Amino acid sequence: METDNAAPCERFSPEVLGFMQLAIDQAKLALDSLEVPVGCVIVEGGNVIAAGRNRTNETRNATRHAEMEALDVLLVQWQRSGFSAAEVAQKFSVCSFYVTCEPCIMCAAALSIIGVKEVYYGCANDKFGGCGSILSLNSSSSEACIRSVSELAFSAHCLMDVGSY
Repeated sequence: METDNAAPCERFSPEVLGFMQLAIDQAKLALDSLEVPVGCVIVEGGNVIAAGRNRTNETRNATRHAEMEALDVLLVQWQRSGFSAAEVAQKFSVCSFYVTCEPCIMCAAALSIIGVKEVYYGCANDKFGGCGSILSLNSSSSEACIRSVSELAFSAHCLMDVGSY
């Protein structure tokens, strides 16, 4: 995590904060569906190309985290477009993920394996975090850039806006 002396809001562009707000909107949808309020958006070239929210209770499938839901949206789109495995890998390498909560170990491992460009998250996941809170699954030679925006008080904003669970 960054430790420079810049004011927290100066560390992230309005664009980053806007994408985090879209992830929060997905988290609100999850909460409205009685899910753990976590949301995710995937961005390529400044455009949101997929979004997801937790759906573990709704689907009765413990793997349906927000990141997996958003990934599946993309995989279906790219499969329909006829992209090869190499093209899919290249496309993931330029994608940024914005998640309201630090990806769990399962999701962090998946993001590391597919080689995403970077992951922004709003608050730490002290129970299951895979981006530094519990394990650092991104610490390899091909690591994605992990940026916590928790210093922006996004964690407080998420909890006040979405509610605690």
